[in-house]
Amino acid sequence: RKFVSSAAIDWFISTLIILNSVSFALVFDNMPKELEDVLQYSEYFFVGLFSIEAALKIPAFGLRGYFLNPSTAFDVTVVLASLVGFIPIPELNNLSIIQVFRVARIFRVLRKVKGFKKLLRNVVLSVTNVVNLLLFIMLTNIIFAIIGS
Repeated sequence: RKFVSSAAIDWFISTLIILNSVSFALVFDNMPKELEDVLQYSEYFFVGLFSIEAALKIPAFGLRGYFLNPSTAFDVTVVLASLVGFIPIPELNNLSIIQVFRVARIFRVLRKVKGFKKLLRNVVLSVTNVVNLLLFIMLTNIIFAIIGS
């Protein structure tokens, strides 16, 4: 348990998440076949390592302890969704929700960034203030429209 919870393993997995996100960002339309192959093999590599991480953590924390932690439960969900994405079922091909799940892992890394929670809270508060301002402007426009007609 000490090994899988160590800071070194945590930073290693965080680095893998960042590299995996970069590999997602490299995808574009009409990309060369060689790049497509490299990205496909890197996808197998990353999913394999994330699967190993889950396989090591489940016995270390116990099934109940592993799934009661929202972070690790999300990780195993992402791993399972990624593995399902490898199944050649036509209905599941290009299913963007699986990719969204996988890219969402970056939030695991962002939680470690000092001040990120504060920044996110400020963004949410700003958005609510902007919505209030837009409602005020819309109400003002309606009042002037009524007065003008």
